[in-house]
Amino acid sequence: MKKLALVISCLVATNSFALTQTTTQQNLQNELKELQKEIALLNKEVSQEATVETKPSFIALDTVNPYAFMPSTSLAYSILQSKDVLNNPLVIGGEVEADLQKWGGSYAPSTNNTPPDAISYHSGSGVSFSSAAFYTVANFSNYFTGVAALQTNLPSNSVSLGRAFINVGNLDLNPLYFTGGDNYLPVGAFDGNGPWSNALTTNMFRAAANQAVLGWHPLKSGLNVNVGVYQTPSTFNNDLTNYLANATYTRVLGLFTVNAGAGYLSDLRGDGSTVGSAFTSQTINGIPSGPIYNSQRNGMFDANIGLSYGEYGVTSEYVTSAQNVNKGTSTTSNGKLDAWMVSADYTPVVRNIPITAQVSYSATDNMANVPMPLDGAIASDFDTTPGNGMRNQWLTSVTGEVYTNVYVGPEFQYAKLYSDKDTWTTTLDASAFF
Repeated sequence: MKKLALVISCLVATNSFALTQTTTQQNLQNELKELQKEIALLNKEVSQEATVETKPSFIALDTVNPYAFMPSTSLAYSILQSKDVLNNPLVIGGEVEADLQKWGGSYAPSTNNTPPDAISYHSGSGVSFSSAAFYTVANFSNYFTGVAALQTNLPSNSVSLGRAFINVGNLDLNPLYFTGGDNYLPVGAFDGNGPWSNALTTNMFRAAANQAVLGWHPLKSGLNVNVGVYQTPSTFNNDLTNYLANATYTRVLGLFTVNAGAGYLSDLRGDGSTVGSAFTSQTINGIPSGPIYNSQRNGMFDANIGLSYGEYGVTSEYVTSAQNVNKGTSTTSNGKLDAWMVSADYTPVVRNIPITAQVSYSATDNMANVPMPLDGAIASDFDTTPGNGMRNQWLTSVTGEVYTNVYVGPEFQYAKLYSDKDTWTTTLDASAFF
């Protein structure tokens, strides 16, 4: 009996233990299911938070990609491309430039104005805060951007609205875009410039005017096409009957980058460039009232190409009027106005300082009477006198980014004039972009 009772006790204990184990496993399974639900809920919340875009602050500086550093004739297009990083509702930026100069040569125009304030350009030295530019870009939406740029000439204490235009488009969503307002005309590359002085192609033909331009940039194609109309002063036509067309192509092949472009303006006269400002359609007693006489439209063709390999690059550009011109009272024969430029640059990093060293040569034809800006005496703003336009120019410079968006370096410019005289300018330039 005792053995039977012991066996029964063991069976009861075993059954009780089994029931306890089953209950414990069920509890664990229930708790595991609850944990799995909580983990799934947390994962969902994290996923939702990750998909919410962080809203940019209302205002920002353009220091990651300064507007003042963008190519002038493709400023509108470059601003559209920069919206991925400069997408704040309001973005501001600018540039301040100061120069220490010494200039000389055999060219000695008498004055740049009338006595008693007449100043001779022949030779001299000086230091000046050369200019300041302030950019305001308002991103009203993903498709609509307004741009205004104030240009300050510090030596003359003058302020002007340099550029003011709107961009309509989003290159990430649509290849078409529109630019309307006062801006550089999107024709030409105009490279080969130094930190202060410009190549003769830039000084002569880079134009700005009121415009309405349609652009086409297929995503990741390297192609950018512009067609549009622009306005010139009332002395010529004063309406949007002038038209332009331009195409550029960029291709990256390993360390090689190729850039090429070609464009056309239907009328140079009064287009805002140095050449355009020299045109006149009027005569006084049969004598043209300006350096260049043209009573009919005279268009402009531009072709440019650039090739870079790593730190080395070369560029070239040719610009010409479409028709021959009468050069006013000049004794030289009539002909087309043209300019060309070749340049080379080297961009190493020396002791963690990005360096840009460049040299360019540019030349003009049939422009003896066109007033051209002289690079010295910044505070007095001299131009060449009739018969003394620049025939050719050498320009070289070395600049270093000594601090973020702060560039300092020397520049040397030497020009030969149509009168066989010469002029040179040495400049130590400091520019800060913010």
